[in-house]
Amino acid sequence: MKELTPSSSLSMEQCDRNPLEPGKPMPRRTHFVLLVSVVVAACATAITAPEPSLEGLPEGLSVSLTVAPGQVNQHGPFTVKLDITNTTDEVIRVVTGNGCLVIPHVLRNGMRIPFKGSLWGCTAAVTTHTFPPRETRSRTWEMRAELYAEHAGDVDGVAAPKGIYRVQAEFDTVPEPGSFQKPTIEQEIRVR
Repeated sequence: MKELTPSSSLSMEQCDRNPLEPGKPMPRRTHFVLLVSVVVAACATAITAPEPSLEGLPEGLSVSLTVAPGQVNQHGPFTVKLDITNTTDEVIRVVTGNGCLVIPHVLRNGMRIPFKGSLWGCTAAVTTHTFPPRETRSRTWEMRAELYAEHAGDVDGVAAPKGIYRVQAEFDTVPEPGSFQKPTIEQEIRVR
């Protein structure tokens, strides 16, 4: 088989050669199976969510984030739900830099996008959040695929541009010395 380099190419005749039976063309169903395999592999990687970056939270907290539905039309509503469970038999405490444990964001290409429902104000006080043993706490945010007016001159209620976004829950914990990374978990949403 010919090795491909950036300057080489294969002709259709070379692609149709059957490696199991030299001199005979490759059956068309083999082309179909190969094509389906490539598409399935590409789809599998496209729909996997990134691993949460929950370093900085105490061990024993189980965190999950769901976005429903996963696809909405422009201006369409969706719900973001965060569940935090203390899986231990001990009380767990989390200290944050203000009154909010978690701040929701919507991101596209790493930039925050002002979706309706993602703007939250928090009290400016260091706060300790207490999780009793085996207890689950949930937080739900109702959002819309439309933008709020963030700056002077912005129009409120404009449809969010079509595309793929990341809904992120960022824990507002006080970071470890030398670290600027806050614990986060995120899920994808598609705006059509």
